[in-house]
Amino acid sequence: TGSTHERAQDIDGIYDLAASEAIARLVDPGDTVVDGGANIGYMTLLAGQVAGIGGSVLAFEPHPALFSILRDNTESGCHVAGCARFELYQEALGPALGKAWLNIPEGFKCNDGLATLLPAKDSSANRCEVAVTTLDETLGERQASLLKLDIEGYEAEALKGAACALKEGRIRNVLFEDHALGQGEAAQILNRYGYEIFSL
Repeated sequence: TGSTHERAQDIDGIYDLAASEAIARLVDPGDTVVDGGANIGYMTLLAGQVAGIGGSVLAFEPHPALFSILRDNTESGCHVAGCARFELYQEALGPALGKAWLNIPEGFKCNDGLATLLPAKDSSANRCEVAVTTLDETLGERQASLLKLDIEGYEAEALKGAACALKEGRIRNVLFEDHALGQGEAAQILNRYGYEIFSL
């Protein structure tokens, strides 16, 4: 049966066509990109190819098994000519430094993108303790052309940890998953910092 990544790529050869195209259009050679919720590294590697030599991709994935695959994939990607430098963090992005429980729902084996820092809906869900960092802490004074967030409902909390970078205009674009269709807290935070919200 394969993972959702494998099934999607079997159809058109590209996983999440809209997000992939957005990355290709919003990232320029030499840029810095942040991939929050990197999973196995598809978007990380795509951003690395677009940013190219002189660029860098900061990839965050707290799940231990997924991080291991992400590390292997980016190590292979490093050998591709013209690829950006990868900085890998086995941490979640959140509002403050610390620890949190990563809740892993029953359907994780079929869709490995479902783990979340939000409280578990099912008390029988598996969980593991993970490190949490903030984007302000990790990005420092650097600028990023793109912040991609796909962290299962925790996007607003991650944006709270990027308050300085957002306020100072050091993140040019934010690509985020939003089940509230632009009406959720993440969109409200970005609106307050002067971002215009578009739906893909």
